[in-house]
Amino acid sequence: MKRIVLDTNVWISGFIIRRSKSSDLVTALIQGRHQGIISNYILGEIERTLSTRRLTFRYQLRREEIISFLLTLQTRLEIVEPINVNLEIRDPKDLPILGTALAGQASHLVTGDRDLLADPKLLAWMREQGVEILPPAELILD
Repeated sequence: MKRIVLDTNVWISGFIIRRSKSSDLVTALIQGRHQGIISNYILGEIERTLSTRRLTFRYQLRREEIISFLLTLQTRLEIVEPINVNLEIRDPKDLPILGTALAGQASHLVTGDRDLLADPKLLAWMREQGVEILPPAELILD
């Protein structure tokens, strides 16, 4: 069983776009086919992002749907406190995502964030820590 952290962008995409690789990953973690790992930091990012006027209007999201989704994640996934990570990366807001993967001893961090996916030093360092950073399309669920 894989231990998987999904970056906020994957959770959002999986929630909004029902027939997508991200949606398949969200479903697999909620159903317990693999161990999903999340932090309150990521939960907060999900809530803030889904609650923006732009997304609620564009996708006609109701507050009840968002709350229900967040409660499902809180009850079905392992919640960890991110480890403090001191790395030089372009966007420091990504550090708690990396810290979540490390704290949860994740085997995979799935993200659509090009900054994370295109940083060879970061990819190598995380791999040394036992975490593979991949885009949604590259994670194979068995």
